[in-house]
Amino acid sequence: MSQNISAEYLQLFINTAKEALDTLSSRLKLLNSDNELIKPDAVSESHRMAHTLKSSSHFMGYIHLSEAMLVLENLFNGIKNGSLVLSSPMIEIIDETINQAKNSISSIENEGQEIDLTYQVTLLKKFIT
Repeated sequence: MSQNISAEYLQLFINTAKEALDTLSSRLKLLNSDNELIKPDAVSESHRMAHTLKSSSHFMGYIHLSEAMLVLENLFNGIKNGSLVLSSPMIEIIDETINQAKNSISSIENEGQEIDLTYQVTLLKKFIT
């Protein structure tokens, strides 16, 4: 994080990030359900949350978190436009990534630094290429 960012902005980022990740978790549960009617809305909202968290993470200087959210954003965009099909293995990796992102936010809050999400990013990218 840039030293020019105030504690107030940091707390706002942490709160917003926690809300976005909670929303992603709940929408992922909907995507894992059999209800086809709710899936398009859940995909769109997941895409929007990943995009928002990507941008705010980048602004705050948390590159690992920003990169993970970029890949999630691209995955949800592919699902939304039909170029990718949501699968159980994809859902598992997305869930793991969201959980690790939550751990990263906790680390930022408690220790002042994010955790490395390179492993999750690598796994997610396999679904795109």
